[in-house]
Amino acid sequence: SVVTPGAPEAPPLQAGQENEPAPIIARQFYVVQADGRPGPAIALPKNMIMSGTYWTADGAHYAIRTLQKTAGGEKKEVWLALDARAGTLATLDKRPEPYKKPSSGESSASGAAGLRVQTTSGLLKAGETTETVHPLWLESEAGGKFARVLLCADGENGKVGPNGDAILYQCQGFAWVAPLTRVPKAKFLEVLRERAKSHAKTVGTALAMYVQDYDETFPPADGNVVDRVEPYAKDRSAFDGFNYTFNGGTLASLGNPAETVVGSIDAPGGVVQIYADGHVVWQDK
Repeated sequence: SVVTPGAPEAPPLQAGQENEPAPIIARQFYVVQADGRPGPAIALPKNMIMSGTYWTADGAHYAIRTLQKTAGGEKKEVWLALDARAGTLATLDKRPEPYKKPSSGESSASGAAGLRVQTTSGLLKAGETTETVHPLWLESEAGGKFARVLLCADGENGKVGPNGDAILYQCQGFAWVAPLTRVPKAKFLEVLRERAKSHAKTVGTALAMYVQDYDETFPPADGNVVDRVEPYAKDRSAFDGFNYTFNGGTLASLGNPAETVVGSIDAPGGVVQIYADGHVVWQDK
């Protein structure tokens, strides 16, 4: 199976900060629904502040360590459990057992084994402004061509849920829960093939528009084909994997444009061929 992340669904937190050593501190938080709209604020009980979180052993809840101010001014530890999908909060009698990832060689009933969240860093520049960002990546420990997908362009503290059905990470003061959906590998590859076909049609149409604007002449094979044709497509990602195989020339010089291949886009198990008249054909490898 291949695991792909869906849209972020339930980010907890944001609110009054205090000088505590814990990484997450807030008095209330919001649950953002699957459609991106925030739900009503969920407030912690009176005199409590959030000071730490982790997945519970069964992976069903997110444990929240809070500090409650007593009448004498002292701080008492109180544990809560968040059901991020339902948006509910419950008080626990004691500290819940945290999730422990199986060690090497152990089996995992949770399904989280084989996944990890990796952090990298990079610089973004806009004019004279430079910012350091820390992208988060969901990776498969098995490796392979499709072993990595971007979770967040700038975040921290990424963790795989014990059940392997969600990722939690922090970004811009919020803790986001991104649900994961498992799909059969065959279905995943079919989606990639259909995307390649769609991109090929976009490129074919863009090439046809270019030819019309340039006196029925195809772009030269000088390495700048994408830069020349991309304005007609208005989607540079459509050219991912595009190979221009035509040496250039006029449309009139072709014996039959519908039988002349001018480019292709590779996909799992085959290639999408792009013809001079703009139509595309899938061909198995």
